[in-house]
Amino acid sequence: MIAPAQFRFTPKQSRVYNTLMTRHPPYCLMHGGARSGKSVVFARSLFALATLYPNNFKAIVIRKRLKAARETIFKDTLRPIAKSLKGWTIRSENQSPVIEGPKGQIIMIAGMDQMDDILGDEYVIAWINEGRQVSYSDHIALEDRMARVVKSEDGEVLPPMRWMDTNPSFRHHWIHRLCLESIEPEDGRALEASERWYTKHWTPEDNPHLSVGFIERLKRLPEIRRRRMYSGDWCNNEGAVYDIFQEDIHTWAWGEEPAGWESAPTVEGIDFGYNDPFVWLRAKLIDRVQWFYPPFIYKSGVIVEEHAKMIKRHRAGIEPMWVVADHAAGDRATLNERHGIETIPAYKPIVEGVGVTKELLRPDDLGAVRMMVHEDMEEVLNEFFSYVWEPPREGRKAKEVPRDLDNHAMDTMRYMSMEVEGIRAGDAKASKTDPFFWGAI
Repeated sequence: MIAPAQFRFTPKQSRVYNTLMTRHPPYCLMHGGARSGKSVVFARSLFALATLYPNNFKAIVIRKRLKAARETIFKDTLRPIAKSLKGWTIRSENQSPVIEGPKGQIIMIAGMDQMDDILGDEYVIAWINEGRQVSYSDHIALEDRMARVVKSEDGEVLPPMRWMDTNPSFRHHWIHRLCLESIEPEDGRALEASERWYTKHWTPEDNPHLSVGFIERLKRLPEIRRRRMYSGDWCNNEGAVYDIFQEDIHTWAWGEEPAGWESAPTVEGIDFGYNDPFVWLRAKLIDRVQWFYPPFIYKSGVIVEEHAKMIKRHRAGIEPMWVVADHAAGDRATLNERHGIETIPAYKPIVEGVGVTKELLRPDDLGAVRMMVHEDMEEVLNEFFSYVWEPPREGRKAKEVPRDLDNHAMDTMRYMSMEVEGIRAGDAKASKTDPFFWGAI
């Protein structure tokens, strides 16, 4: 088999690589934890197959959006490999990177937001990178494009192959049903033997190049995130206040900014703390959707004076439309009088605010949501999984309120959601019967 020079597979990677190169499974899923070495096996196999079967070779590597594909799988993995191989060149075509081999082989990098262009061609390999972010309908649409006839120099035909890699999501995700349960997601029928996927599970422990510190950080994640990102388990978010939150639906990456990003207004939220974390979040408001983005502040043991200086640095001259904040009068006065950061008091009934925030997270009939969180906001994402309902106590029913723990970013988002929706004290929608009206805790 051909493996590019100056790269050494682990034994597990070698076994999968040899399977792809010799057995050519028509469907292959690599799933598991973060940075576990899944993508590199596909990438090396792709270039090796293009070398062995050069005649009429054309493959496509796809993510949800083109910008994200360029910034991740192309920039971090495919481009370095192409540059290391003799005779391979890189060009751009309609903003899409195109990698071309010495015998005319083509590897296209694309996004599902270019579906019309994608469906206008045929491929021998279609690789969906980070498949949990892609819809089942988009996956199906590619099936009819797998008709390209590709041959080796001596005339051997390379059969078409569908590849996908992903971190785990919830157990009823279409990928889990299709690839791991061998069930057609829409009609529930059992897949025929020829339709079943060759799958391989990975964990970060499979990647010898990861630092001990990174592995330990994954082990310290909240339970659901740890199971997904470290153990590579597919699991539901049971017990979480925002059990509707799913990373494949509610997170985004640089390169996926919506139209109008630069001119969109910014809004901010603050939850004061010293022993507990002080939290400052900001979001772009675009078509009534909050797009939360870094940098942000989530830090304990620092006085408000220092946080104020950091906020002004992070703003870099971009003034927000409003800043909604917790009710600590002294801290709000410090921000306003000493640093010119004016705030409005948050409307804080917890139960009502959780309900409002859940509705913003709930997908509509078209699958669109009204809260998106950048994938680099690690502490915020962790709280979505660790912020849980108050458990029952012996002999008592559970209170239908969230536990007052791991809620600092969640409180800030709740303040912002209530302000975005225009819900304030005295409104008809407000309920003074809520035991947490105006933040009893």
